[in-house]
Amino acid sequence: MPSAGAITPQTESILDKPHFYPIRLVAKPLLWVVAKIRGIFQIIFGYLIRIGVFSFGEWNRSFIKRKIIELYKGGCYDTHDRLSFDPLRLEQAFAILENIGGIRYNTHSKDGTKLDAMIIRYQDVKAKIEEHGGKIVDAVPISINDVRHEGKETLTLCRENHNRPQHHVDMILPDKPGEKWDNFYEKNLLNLGLEKADIELKNGERVDGFILNYWDDKKPLRPKQGQCFVRCNAPTESYPMAKRDIMRRVLGIKNDVLCFDYRGTWKSEGVPSEGGYYLDAETMVEQAANEFGYDWKDIWADGFCLGGGVAMHLKRKYHDKGINVFVQNTFDTMLHTLQCQVFPSNLLAKFGINEIRSRDPYICAKTEQDSFNSVGKLKKLRNKEKQGVSIVYNTDTDTTIDKRSYPHLAAGLDRVSKKTFSVFFNHPNKKKNGHSDDIFSYKNMWKTAVTLITAKDYPE
Repeated sequence: MPSAGAITPQTESILDKPHFYPIRLVAKPLLWVVAKIRGIFQIIFGYLIRIGVFSFGEWNRSFIKRKIIELYKGGCYDTHDRLSFDPLRLEQAFAILENIGGIRYNTHSKDGTKLDAMIIRYQDVKAKIEEHGGKIVDAVPISINDVRHEGKETLTLCRENHNRPQHHVDMILPDKPGEKWDNFYEKNLLNLGLEKADIELKNGERVDGFILNYWDDKKPLRPKQGQCFVRCNAPTESYPMAKRDIMRRVLGIKNDVLCFDYRGTWKSEGVPSEGGYYLDAETMVEQAANEFGYDWKDIWADGFCLGGGVAMHLKRKYHDKGINVFVQNTFDTMLHTLQCQVFPSNLLAKFGINEIRSRDPYICAKTEQDSFNSVGKLKKLRNKEKQGVSIVYNTDTDTTIDKRSYPHLAAGLDRVSKKTFSVFFNHPNKKKNGHSDDIFSYKNMWKTAVTLITAKDYPE
């Protein structure tokens, strides 16, 4: 046996032979030039990848970045067709959420970065509606006379019918009509994206209201009330832009939503990065549990697109606490998503993908960055006890997300979750990229989602 101090002879390369010295003299500077060119290329392509991945996080950082982002408009990165936005309308959306009971506040991420956040609780919203002369009525029996579509809005003409109802619906109705109610209705409720209703009540009076959710009978099995959805935004989203989706959870199923903007987005400060986004989301989830008092098993990491990737990080970190996951049209890995885009992004993505990671020493020390590799995160949970409920939605016409993502995520979550539900939405418009479409505007899709959320708290 060789001694501990023995030195293994180094293997001699063929290029170390004297007659190869001229080749080495020529090759060394060429390789140096190639390495430098590759490094410059990685920086440039990484710069563009960062803009695509963190669109709203990079928006405020320079005029040049804003112009580059506008070039993406209507393309594969344009989640919800929102790459150009009106600051005035955005602030108006913030105000609407506050007017209906949302509490906006500033908080600080784990590295001290200032974040803009809001907690929207069902009980607070209900109180605001009642304060302004309205009321929420559960399971109203109705028959539908007609349904009219006005752009993205829907108007349902119906009447209260206790004899042979077609549906039972939760509704917002006027309780104390007057100027106060009219102003609240016009300036706030009409701007939430709720389904409008013109209903004839059983006393013959016609009133304007809103349908919040459809049920099969008068005493339906409802989701547990008082759960908290921690909303992880899409890359081209500030949280008030999603008020329609937020209200589905708050008014539709009587749960609460904790919203925040990632660092760099609108009023949130800091530099966007993968690790930074993770720390921001961790901060909010821990606030939900430790400051707002939600049980970990009643917290949902809720994300669309990139937000789904952030939600998967929360699943990885808080799996043992029983956190739940609700993701829609999200990827298995960011690299796969970039590789299924148009040339040259698809071929060159691997050279710049790591530029989305933070280089900040504190962030690097506090969180693991893997370029949004959700499947890799789930593999690290395989030997742990199954915890939480996972819901995965994907769309068949989604050309932004790699086709492998849906089965990979569903299978990975099924191995680590107590219950996993996966839904594949067959979009009626096969010619359109369905990535950004609001699939829950289709009643059967949202009805299915409500059933799956309800299943968390009931036996098989």
